[in-house]
Amino acid sequence: MGLGSAGDRAHGRRVGRADPRVQPAAPASVIGRNNGRRTLVEAFNLLGTHIALGPWRDTTKLFTVTSPLPAEGKTTVAANLALTLARRGARVLLVDADLRRGTIARVFGIAREPGLSDVLLGTAEFQKATHSIPVNETEYLHLLTRGRACHDPVYLLGSAPAHALFRSLRDQYDSIIVDTPPVNVVADASVIGAPGQA
Repeated sequence: MGLGSAGDRAHGRRVGRADPRVQPAAPASVIGRNNGRRTLVEAFNLLGTHIALGPWRDTTKLFTVTSPLPAEGKTTVAANLALTLARRGARVLLVDADLRRGTIARVFGIAREPGLSDVLLGTAEFQKATHSIPVNETEYLHLLTRGRACHDPVYLLGSAPAHALFRSLRDQYDSIIVDTPPVNVVADASVIGAPGQA
């Protein structure tokens, strides 16, 4: 898991339920809901506490989450870390940067398009591509799905629009959690985590 930096004053955590982008609450299958997985819930609570109280606590944060190979749980970690931080009252954005096989949209039961690829290609605005998921009575998790299939994900994620987007998000959120493809399979995660990218 890589650590960088992140923050939407205009897109803050308390989004009204009348907002058409507000989606139903996260499904019960996601760890962190009251589904009997207390050990895992506490593990994510502990991780969230370390993040909240770490030496970077006064700065905005960007985390890239990856794995060596597919099916090792990176999306589970990314989704539940984002939910845990949002429940603590932070402004959190979960980004599906696995432009090849990302499943954040399916996990949360929301539309895949428009999403990150559409924003980077200039066919959708960031505000119109994001979703808001209520995580408790007052807090929301913001989501940016992967969007449409694209021809060259590595090029798109390393492009000037991608650099500009991740830089701008630092001013909008307390934490940005970026779900990326397996690092031993494709180069996408390395591009996102490269110095100066975010």
